[in-house]
Amino acid sequence: MDLKMMWIGQAGFIIKTKEGSFAVDPYCGVPPDGSRRLYDPVIPKGETEVDFVISTHSHWDHFDITTYRDYVIPKALIGPRSCIKMLNQSEIRNHVEGIEIDIRDSIKRRGFTVTAVYANHDRDSIGAVVDCNGLSLYFSGDTLFDLRLLSIKNYKPDIMCVCINGKFGNMSYYEAAVLCSMVKPRLAIPTHYDMIEHNTENPRNFVNALKNLDKDINVFVPEKGIEYDVSMLLK
Repeated sequence: MDLKMMWIGQAGFIIKTKEGSFAVDPYCGVPPDGSRRLYDPVIPKGETEVDFVISTHSHWDHFDITTYRDYVIPKALIGPRSCIKMLNQSEIRNHVEGIEIDIRDSIKRRGFTVTAVYANHDRDSIGAVVDCNGLSLYFSGDTLFDLRLLSIKNYKPDIMCVCINGKFGNMSYYEAAVLCSMVKPRLAIPTHYDMIEHNTENPRNFVNALKNLDKDINVFVPEKGIEYDVSMLLK
């Protein structure tokens, strides 16, 4: 297995294989609503290029033109209609291909298969399941707990990256733990709890809740900016 994963904070991940690379919801910008960012971007400007970005919805911490221009530089952006509309109105529209995706749609690119799945958040929010190198990775984006999320069981995710902050239309750490216990991935990773003041959560609460619900599911809390070998995480 050749698969590397880096968490860059909030809901942002960068995934690399020998064949290609992508990012999910990377955010390296300055909050436009006056919120205080708790740490600077963990990757340097201009050094990270990816084949595509998946943007799960159009809120500023999941879709950010400054990030795509200066930090995580994509050849294409895959996202729901609201994201593609904003991309097409932006300064990078001539440099980044917009690829619209809706729930249950799948797109193949550079050895990855991206499938949009249900999310209960904004008007056209999605979650994403990405299949590559024999593994299935689920990224929740932002979502409330909803039994319709159980449709991701059909994709048999090996890894679930789930929001836990419990505010502003997201699952709580306990609800995220319940979802993981129902879907039963091999590995669960908490996200969206660390970057913006007044929108934080202790990831250990998620770890402890999931261990109480299902001791067979491994849980991992990554450090920001560290590239992990996924085969080692799944041991």
